[in-house]
Amino acid sequence: MSERSQACTLLISIDESFVNAVTPALHPRYRVIHCRPQHGDVDRAIKSFQPDVCIIDVDDLKWDDNFHLELIEEVNLLTSAPIIVATYDLMASLVVDALRAGARDVCDKTGRTGDIQDVVENLLKRRHKGPGSQTARLITLAGARPGVGTTTTALALAEAIARRLDGAGRVLFMDFSLPPAEAPDLLALPPKYYLTDAIEDVGRLDETFVENALARLNRCPLHLMPLCRSREEVEALETSDIAILLSVLKSFFHTIVIDANPAWRPELARRFLNEADIPLICCSQSVSAIHAGVDMVRHVLSESDAFAFHLLVTRHCERISPRREDMAAAFPGRSTCHLIEEDRLFVEMARNLGETLIRPHGHGRFEKSVLRLADALMPDLPAMRRHPLFSRRSLTSWWKELRPVAADAPDTEASRG
Repeated sequence: MSERSQACTLLISIDESFVNAVTPALHPRYRVIHCRPQHGDVDRAIKSFQPDVCIIDVDDLKWDDNFHLELIEEVNLLTSAPIIVATYDLMASLVVDALRAGARDVCDKTGRTGDIQDVVENLLKRRHKGPGSQTARLITLAGARPGVGTTTTALALAEAIARRLDGAGRVLFMDFSLPPAEAPDLLALPPKYYLTDAIEDVGRLDETFVENALARLNRCPLHLMPLCRSREEVEALETSDIAILLSVLKSFFHTIVIDANPAWRPELARRFLNEADIPLICCSQSVSAIHAGVDMVRHVLSESDAFAFHLLVTRHCERISPRREDMAAAFPGRSTCHLIEEDRLFVEMARNLGETLIRPHGHGRFEKSVLRLADALMPDLPAMRRHPLFSRRSLTSWWKELRPVAADAPDTEASRG
């Protein structure tokens, strides 16, 4: 391969040891040009070599009045080449700030030198592919009234879908509850990026940005996007901006689950219900909740008489009336009724401890209800993979290993006591 046909990597750094480690790792495949992080040097290097990728080492720069962010912004203006930020101090705040300034990925300088080659290759492969290649299925849940269990059910449904995908696709949970948002507490997952941030960054969203900026559940492709940090942030939000953002996000996810929160902006919740592939109205076995739910559906039907929805009876108990048939009959329009069984002990404990609502082998009434709902709504989902730790064979082996220990124990009154 000639030098002219090789992709060019511009390495901006004053860390000689980092430069000496990265250059040979990239050099067999890429031309590597090195310059110091000074405005004149960076400008000349970009104009002379027209790099395909820029790597900016922000160590020793980030403590100098945010010069590292200014440098990222400057490089982003000078070239359309994707920017990789390299640092020893890979904090969540630094990652978000760097991505918002225009970076497309980050790299830990303490890792293998081959890691940065992988990052460069992945960025170059994605560079000409546009925003994303998916069209997410949109699931909107709207509660008839606050307190009927909509957020818990919506989050559990999103988790059930994500665990079934098991890495074959990403799921986004959009939490429109106002601060303090419920979903971060339920997942014990501190958010680092909000919908209000994404609206500002909508023109720069890509696969890498989405993967790095959004909080994600451990070992599960479920990503979280709360509405905002404070109520003041949402005062200027336009419905059209949220709609544009949603259309962009759909290209990066397999499924998007929205907890619409009609109490905040009823017109926006109705729009989410109308545009959803799978709209769900959540309603408990309460006369006041049924009245509120019927009113909501009538408003949606007034905007779209073809609206068909799924009625979700939350916290269902057979001993309480009205029964599901009576509730379904009370709602206008075309609907399909599903039940989420009452399981307060498990649900409240999981919520308070920030534990998963859908366990790999959970057999609680709530979990089974949500899994049945996921099957009914999305029958094409793959089966949930079983964890070998909990297989019958592994449990049998574990018991056989313990039996000799128990058999060797002395059979005395003291040991039996």
